[in-house]
Amino acid sequence: MTLKVFSAEAEAGLEELILQDTIVKTVASIKSLKHASKEDIENETDEQFARTIAKANPDQIDLYYLESILVSTVWNKNDDVFLPEPTWAARHTPEDKQFNYMHDDDDIIGHITGSYVEDFYGNLIPDDTPEDKIPSEFNIVTQAVIYTARSNPETKERIDEIIDSIERGEGKWKVSMECLFPHFDYAALNKETGEFKIIPRNESSASLSKHLRVYGGSGEYGKWKIGRALRGLTFSGKGLVDNPANERSDIRKEKTEVVTIASDNFAPEYRWGKNYTVTASDKNSGTFADISETDKLENQENKMSEDLTKRIAQLETELSEAKKDKEEMKKKMDEQKYQETKALISQHEDTIASKDSDIASLQKELDDAKAALDTAKSDLEKANEEKAEAQKAIAQLEEEKTKAERKAELVKVGASEDEAQATVEEWLGASDEQFSKVVKLTEAAYKNKSEEEEAMKKKGKASDDVEDEEGEDASESLDNIEDDETSQASLNSNEDDSKSGNKLSKSLANYFINQSK
Repeated sequence: MTLKVFSAEAEAGLEELILQDTIVKTVASIKSLKHASKEDIENETDEQFARTIAKANPDQIDLYYLESILVSTVWNKNDDVFLPEPTWAARHTPEDKQFNYMHDDDDIIGHITGSYVEDFYGNLIPDDTPEDKIPSEFNIVTQAVIYTARSNPETKERIDEIIDSIERGEGKWKVSMECLFPHFDYAALNKETGEFKIIPRNESSASLSKHLRVYGGSGEYGKWKIGRALRGLTFSGKGLVDNPANERSDIRKEKTEVVTIASDNFAPEYRWGKNYTVTASDKNSGTFADISETDKLENQENKMSEDLTKRIAQLETELSEAKKDKEEMKKKMDEQKYQETKALISQHEDTIASKDSDIASLQKELDDAKAALDTAKSDLEKANEEKAEAQKAIAQLEEEKTKAERKAELVKVGASEDEAQATVEEWLGASDEQFSKVVKLTEAAYKNKSEEEEAMKKKGKASDDVEDEEGEDASESLDNIEDDETSQASLNSNEDDSKSGNKLSKSLANYFINQSK
């Protein structure tokens, strides 16, 4: 059961909405039949109503009985129009259909057991009433049962609360009709005169669909109110809904009185207009031209509006594409900037890494240089120490050499080994020039001594006397060079030295002390 979509509707972008919208849901009141029993059926004077109630299989302990107005032949607030003829033809289609909770097909709480028709005053309309005798305003009332025996504790608790609420007459629960239809026409109501027309929906009139409120339109075309006249109705079930704002949907619990209450969806002013009553044959049917001739200006304006709308849509598309291009360009620019920044950062990182490497290399060179310097310092200190030791050794050698040379000089001029050694030690600090004088004096002294000894040998004198005289002569010779009886310095000599040796040392000491002054 699929609605046909015309080209004007497809161009207006309504195809998806029209194909999806094959179920109409309206809300109506609930009437409790909890007390319906076989006795009530037997006492019912209206045979049709008795048969309808009997379908509910009364006196079952696991069923809760109720009835409600399923639909009325009105122009409802959704601008859906239920015409008498197609509604009457569908009066038995609700029977044996699902009764669900909140229109959830997976939450079935019962089923519809029967249906009957009554007028807006509550009078039963017999099922065999001829079509030309059908009133323009009537209700289809359905009876249903709710399953009270439930194995799930939570479901059982919810069902019990619903039934208690209905019994208390709180007005909380309503019934919402579910309806399928394969096609529809347009209902047009003149807002000024109340004139009502049915416009067949076809290729030439399909542009009216975009004005329907159910498809996003205003519900108006010029001075005409536009509705959807449903055709080929099949009532597919009903749902128990929570709609406490519906003030006219009171629940009645009387067991025999038939109560007809239209819901807020069926306001009286939307029935058929001021001056028109719908008949079963829809004698006042017209064409799209019937309303378009009187509304040429509106059509022109609508055409201009449509063109403007298309142009706006085109501009919006172009703007959207421009925005998209802008976003793409921005993304590319951002990506390019990111890549450039990334490359620059990478370049700097490479430079920094290179500098770090250079710094590390220079630091290593510096560390190596410091280590080499420390080694050089250590080597220098060691060399200095070795040099000092060498210099000390050299000085010692030089000193030994000087001693040896000076001793040799003294011995050469006549001094004995011990006397020469003692004289060298005593005059170790003298310069070579000074020591040269010492050597000369020593030489002169020993020369004189030698001459004296020679002379004494010749005269036969004793050696000791000669030595004393020679000593005295040498002493006198040294005293002639520099005589200072008050000198504080003296040469140390052994007691066993010869007298001439003692005198020589003493004379030399006195000489050099005076020289130093």
